Amino acid sequence: PRSLSTPVRTAGPWAVTIAAVLPSVLTAAPDPAGLLRLAVVGILGVGVTLTGAVAPADRRRPWRRHLMGLGILLATAAALVAARTLPGAPGGVVAGILGLLLVATLLLRPPMWSAPADVTRAAVAVLLLAGIVLWRSEPWRPWLWLGVAVVLLTGAWLARSRPGATSAARVVGWTGGGIAIAGPWLHVLPPLTDATGAAHGVPERWALPAAALLAVASVLGWPRRAGLPGVLTLVAPAAGAAAVPSLLAAQATPSGVLRLSSVFAAGAALACVGQEQRISEPVPARAADARVAHLAGMAIAASAALAMSVVVPWPADVPIAVFGLLLTLVGLRLATTDRTVRSWSATGPGLVCALVVPALVSGADTATWRPVVVVVLAAVATVAGAAGRWQAPFVLGGGSLVLVTVLQLGPWAGQLLVQTQGWVLLALCGTVLLALGLRYERRLAQAREAVRFVATMR
Repeated sequence: PRSLSTPVRTAGPWAVTIAAVLPSVLTAAPDPAGLLRLAVVGILGVGVTLTGAVAPADRRRPWRRHLMGLGILLATAAALVAARTLPGAPGGVVAGILGLLLVATLLLRPPMWSAPADVTRAAVAVLLLAGIVLWRSEPWRPWLWLGVAVVLLTGAWLARSRPGATSAARVVGWTGGGIAIAGPWLHVLPPLTDATGAAHGVPERWALPAAALLAVASVLGWPRRAGLPGVLTLVAPAAGAAAVPSLLAAQATPSGVLRLSSVFAAGAALACVGQEQRISEPVPARAADARVAHLAGMAIAASAALAMSVVVPWPADVPIAVFGLLLTLVGLRLATTDRTVRSWSATGPGLVCALVVPALVSGADTATWRPVVVVVLAAVATVAGAAGRWQAPFVLGGGSLVLVTVLQLGPWAGQLLVQTQGWVLLALCGTVLLALGLRYERRLAQAREAVRFVATMR
């Protein structure tokens, strides 16, 4: 009957395949014959899968229609048996091979995201490939991560222009980029599945090549606007991915100081280049791209400064002050070219880090160099604010001068007050009040003029 012919024709290929493969799968053993039998099933599954992915689907021919699914079934059965019968196999490698096969099917036959089977195929491929970064005890693991990332990114780049394969290429590209990023990160983090595993070599040995690979793949394959700002927008995530392992592996050693200093310099360079492109770019969209690169560089530099303040055996406020100087200089560059930018938004955060934080620390620290440095920087900021009519440098510089003076002279003034007779203090206070009262109107006018001068600043 016609009502039974369609289900039978659909289930026929699956039943025949299961009946042919099931004996070989059940009798697989870790001996030469069993390994050969398992290899034959696996190779057959890979060949059938790729053939089915390339061949056009034909609903009138069930074998051609289900050929890719049958190959995936054979390959999955071989992978499961291999994981059971080969206890000495490296962890995650068998699953990774199966994941690469599923990725090949995604690129050769683009999935229909409305079909549950295609969504499941893509999700399983991503999960199988993501699992290879969890094993890290062997010294060759970083080479595996880098090689898989190269294969995925290359396949995504080659398939990006195929009709209907754009979304699948992006999924594969994101997976390759994730492996390139997560591999070096887990190289310096505590092991997740192997408690005896240890990191091999410095993290930059793998983080820098992975970041370079990710940057090149992004620039070549990701749609972007023409010009340097668009390139910087794609390079910024790769720079952040390269910086994270170095920040995680930072230690209070000369190499750790050099590592953090290099990360800070790289972030500062990216921030400065992004700011220059933002200022000189007349197209608003490209200026927005340059702003993204500028913010990414500032985030990298801020993370390095925070790590140095925690790890490096220096005073904690020194890296923060250096980052504040960078932030102030970059903000001044913007304020001098764009007259609509307020000085508080351009230089306020940087001056707080460079002046206010060290000024507060100087009250609790007995080092003599810190008040001198703060006074010099605050004087420069005050003079520059008065000359350029910038409100933030003028107010924060003058406030830092007053704060340092109070904190440094406070203990001495307290001791002087304790040792001075009460009538002498009353006489001094009376003299000061009398002098102010005699010129009250003039002083009030001068105060109003000073407030008006500061209020008209930018």
